Amino acid sequence: MVLQKNGLPLYYQVENYMRDKIVKGEWPGGTQIPTEVQLMELFGVSRATLRQAISDLCNDGFLNRVQGKGTFVTENSGYGNDPTEIWEHNLPGTSHRILSCVEKDGLTKKSALLKMDASETFTVFSYLHCVKDRNDEPYNLCVSYFPKSRFPQIEKHLFADTVYAILRDIYYVTIAYAESEFRIVNLSKEKADYLGVKTNSPCIRIEKVYYDRLNQPIFCTDMYAHPANSTLRIRTEFH
Repeated sequence: MVLQKNGLPLYYQVENYMRDKIVKGEWPGGTQIPTEVQLMELFGVSRATLRQAISDLCNDGFLNRVQGKGTFVTENSGYGNDPTEIWEHNLPGTSHRILSCVEKDGLTKKSALLKMDASETFTVFSYLHCVKDRNDEPYNLCVSYFPKSRFPQIEKHLFADTVYAILRDIYYVTIAYAESEFRIVNLSKEKADYLGVKTNSPCIRIEKVYYDRLNQPIFCTDMYAHPANSTLRIRTEFH
């Protein structure tokens, strides 16, 4: 496999490839993944890079290391107890286009969602995910809300690495899981302009709340899926 030179860290690309194998069922729950040597040869990366990817997948509950035996795909990897899970399908060769980063207060709904005081100030970060092979066409608009009391000066770090790594390494917070609520909305003129569609076009808004390992909400993101360019997939597990 040839990793892309698109600015994404190598370990992150390896992690996404392996997670996709698990999510698609190509690496079923309970099976042992290839050895480190085999994976290093497959991706053409160092042992340190590979171990970073595997460590993140273990932290996310997709993989499980067994002393003296190897690394195995976790049963029901990444799906928790709910038999139906929905996730975005990230297209290959993607990039980010930063739109704005501002401070906002008076966001009472977001404060309540994250169990924060109503007076909380948020760093609100807006950006587009784009498809490089399609002349950087946007496929979704994201607006992320980070409480400043929890994540001071986060604007200095965003997109220097993955959000998962930034929160873990700088703020010592580990994302354990996210819960998503799907709702059909009509796009405002500003959001429609960003996505290159008509005002009031219907789209799927995905409100995602991210939680730590103590089941505490830590930040949230509203994602607006492009009416034509986005793909959502549903996987249902039966036990």
